[in-house]
Amino acid sequence: MSQFSYATARVRSLEPMLLDMTDVERMLGAKEAKEAYKILNDTAYANHVGDIEKTEDFQEVIDAGLHDAKELLDRIVPDPLLLDILFLPFDFHNFKTVLKGLAGDKDREEIREQLMPMGRIPLEALEAFFFEKDHEFFPLDEAHTEKIKTGIRKARQTYEKTNDPRFIDLILDRVLYEMLAEIAKKTGNSFVIKFVQKWIDLTNIKGFLRIKLLGQEEFFTTNNLLDEVFLKKGTLPTYKYKDGMEADRNSLTGIFKGTDYESVVNRGLEAYDKFKSFLYLEKYAEEVLIDFARSSRYIDSGPEAVLAYFFAKQNNARIIRMIMVGKLRGINEEMLRDRIHKLYV
Repeated sequence: MSQFSYATARVRSLEPMLLDMTDVERMLGAKEAKEAYKILNDTAYANHVGDIEKTEDFQEVIDAGLHDAKELLDRIVPDPLLLDILFLPFDFHNFKTVLKGLAGDKDREEIREQLMPMGRIPLEALEAFFFEKDHEFFPLDEAHTEKIKTGIRKARQTYEKTNDPRFIDLILDRVLYEMLAEIAKKTGNSFVIKFVQKWIDLTNIKGFLRIKLLGQEEFFTTNNLLDEVFLKKGTLPTYKYKDGMEADRNSLTGIFKGTDYESVVNRGLEAYDKFKSFLYLEKYAEEVLIDFARSSRYIDSGPEAVLAYFFAKQNNARIIRMIMVGKLRGINEEMLRDRIHKLYV
């Protein structure tokens, strides 16, 4: 797409500043968190490294780096649909944060500190919607706004009935991914459509395995909640997960045999058996998207490069955070290395 020529060239020029394995190994090999933090001077975060006084505040630098990327893409990306796909997930993070904060009796100031200024909705407008009686709109197109308002209303009502914050996540995730699938389809770009489909598949798979491994099948089936849990619009039909509620632990791998996700499920189950943690399943799922994003390198111009770049930037942020938290907590180098995600570059 010629309209994306400049945006593609711009993000390609920034890719060398993404983390590479040399950066990661240097951070992993650092003796302490402060030493690891200094290595960010050699990355795209260099402009913000001096912004904090204490190494423990490193998250502020990561957030600033992501915000830089958002501001750039807001300026250079010609298609607002792609920006919706990139940034609406942050709005939904904020919706969940507000609703859970209100449920936990947090005040406006406490909730504000947890919001991320990365969405399509300015934080001032988002706060006004929730905290000011006369403000009932978002600065989005009407179709988006109505779907979001309906989802928020349903999440609130369901929480009030159940007192279970999980439903805030489940209901709003359903609204988000349905919107993303619709938006991706409107772009008419096969890569973007496939990326969102994989994203949905992996979200379903993670939800399915959590239910099975934690023995929560009865709760979700008897309360007719499976339609809330499993998202449509992916490549795998939702009946696969619903039917799998009856499967025993030893047959879970067979459910996904022959699909693009067979390896993710097998490795995730093995890691859970060994560590009793879903951390590795999250890692393997993320790597499927990283591998798919990496395939965009062979496309000369289009939304593919932009989507891949921002996803890689988010992946970098997760890796930096994992290493810094590990260093601050004294987690050994080999354990950290085993946990970090695959890099885009």
